[in-house]
Amino acid sequence: MSVGDEAEKKAKELLDKLHKYNNSILGSDNLEDSIIDRVNSAKELKDILDKAREQQLKAKQDYLNNET
Repeated sequence: MSVGDEAEKKAKELLDKLHKYNNSILGSDNLEDSIIDRVNSAKELKDILDKAREQQLKAKQDYLNNET
């Protein structure tokens, strides 16, 4: 699975969680769990996007190095 596909999958998962929690009434216990769940999902997506950015920068640098 490419990094792009992985990012797309995590973004969809995050949106699904946002919709799930936005459409429910949360008590104090559920609220904390929902916040933790969404924060963790956002961190996972950020990590994937950071990895993709690193790969993009490396590819650009490799291209520039081979051009000269």
